[in-house]
Amino acid sequence: MTHTRWIGMALVTGLLLLWSAPGLSQDAAPGLVKKAVKLYKKKKYGEAHLLLEAALKDNPGYTKIHMHLAQTLCQLRVKGKICEHEALRSTIMRHLFKAKLSRRQKSRLHRNKALAPIRDTFAYQRLRGLSPRKTKNVIKILCNVSWYGPLILGKGASSGIDFKKKGQMTFWMMKDGAKQTFKGTWSSRSNLVFIKLEKAIDGIKELQGALYPTGELVLPGLPGPFYDDPHDCVTKKDSAF
Repeated sequence: MTHTRWIGMALVTGLLLLWSAPGLSQDAAPGLVKKAVKLYKKKKYGEAHLLLEAALKDNPGYTKIHMHLAQTLCQLRVKGKICEHEALRSTIMRHLFKAKLSRRQKSRLHRNKALAPIRDTFAYQRLRGLSPRKTKNVIKILCNVSWYGPLILGKGASSGIDFKKKGQMTFWMMKDGAKQTFKGTWSSRSNLVFIKLEKAIDGIKELQGALYPTGELVLPGLPGPFYDDPHDCVTKKDSAF
């Protein structure tokens, strides 16, 4: 746990002690959320996050908190304070699932600009109702998700794939400290994925793989497997599921 994170948790504990003191509200969560929303609107996302964590600790069953946490952590990602506040994509998606959104609310998620940083995750596609069991869904998932290969410790992802809707794709990988790019075409059938590269990689130009319900994209012949994990904080696991 970072020094900043330790201080934050100490503040959360202090807030809970204050709210539980005699003469003060015994239901701290709604008040903390209200204060957090005001801070959020003032773009004081770090402070808002601490209050929301305190509210969740006070009342874990208050599902409304999870949506506020998801939005706040997204903004902390935009501000580059990912590791400081553990604003991992997987953490944000867990909050969205725990928010217990109705079907109508899920259908409106694309209107929420605050959630832009996690729209390219596999878990977000699942939340919207896309399952990798049908060809049309697999096409949407592959194109909507940012795919990253294994981690290079201290440097981030070692490779990645960008699928385009019109059957074009780009694969990249780091080799000897330089980024190499390979273009090609792709198609899918059910959860199977077929790729034809313009330039061979280790003598291979045609590949066949699959997208699994876990969010794992396996393409034998390419350095994978691939997930929606950009390896933001190399000391922590940030997988979509």
